[in-house]
Amino acid sequence: MIQVIESTAELADFCRKAARNDWVVVDTEFMRRQSYRSRLCLVQLATPQGEGVLVDCLAALDLQPLWDMLADDSTLKVLHGPRQDLEIFYQLTSQLPSPLFDTQLASMLCGYEDAMGLTVLVKDLLGVDMDKGDRLSDWSQRPLRLGQQRYALADVVRLAEIYPLVRARLKDYGREEWMDEEMARLSDRRFYASDVDSSWRRLCGVRQDRRFLARLRAACIWREALAEQRDSPRSHVLNDNLLLLILKAPRGEAEHMLRHARKKRPFSDDTIEEFFDALKQADALPLAECPYPEDMRFMDDRQTRCYARLRECLTSICAEKNVSASLVARATHLRLLACGAQREFPFLRGWRYTLFGQDALELVKRR
Repeated sequence: MIQVIESTAELADFCRKAARNDWVVVDTEFMRRQSYRSRLCLVQLATPQGEGVLVDCLAALDLQPLWDMLADDSTLKVLHGPRQDLEIFYQLTSQLPSPLFDTQLASMLCGYEDAMGLTVLVKDLLGVDMDKGDRLSDWSQRPLRLGQQRYALADVVRLAEIYPLVRARLKDYGREEWMDEEMARLSDRRFYASDVDSSWRRLCGVRQDRRFLARLRAACIWREALAEQRDSPRSHVLNDNLLLLILKAPRGEAEHMLRHARKKRPFSDDTIEEFFDALKQADALPLAECPYPEDMRFMDDRQTRCYARLRECLTSICAEKNVSASLVARATHLRLLACGAQREFPFLRGWRYTLFGQDALELVKRR
């Protein structure tokens, strides 16, 4: 029978027992359709012995025993691809679980390809097929169906089975120090305070006009603040396509589009004026303070050849060392290198520099 924890006493009891172990597996289910922040609905926990429980976060219980266990430095928290989980924990507690182990990232350090899903990893390591039929469930509905419970519990129970295997493989490859570097990056709170930077970067596309990017960044910051104020998804404030159209339009046309963008809850005059004030401030920035595009697809012949050599070098090194190439550097990183858009490249640090950085910078010098 699946244990669904719905009382503080039950939660405290399980967390006390779980904290006696060297490690515990953690996963979450959440909803983010109608609100600015994700709504935590369920937390799944499993011990090394395979004992798993579901914590109903929508029940009338105090989650403090869970937060205390996640903050306990004596117990390692094992998750798989946990950035969204960590973002939710940080938003609710202003803290991150510590210490952490990401099995997805560890598998990439051992040669698995980009963002290996848990289902694929379980199949490869255990030879077991996982049922993902309830992956897109509405986790805010109660009571939870038996199928939902089984799906949610299977994630942590299977993860508890593969964690020792992934850890052993990491040790065999001698990459535990690399993993420590990655976990330090994953535990950097700055990544979870706000994702407004990723929202405007995602819309850059192939445009290289740095002044336009400054306006785009300012508009996304305005939208983000309004979404948080209204507790609404940013797309409900202003969707991406309309935002880009407004930025490309003359002032009068842009103002008309803003005034008619929302019928149920139109923007106030003050809100519209704040939008254009933000654009004015962006227009007044010195060019040196305008952002560079990360996705430089329009390269001259010399840069294109350099980019091709960088890709070939990265692929060759990663194949030889059996590490995921996308974990070392992505295409946008290689374009930045080839174009020389920056003097420093933050992604080329630590083990990445040892593995690829010296060769990459030498290729750039010869471009």
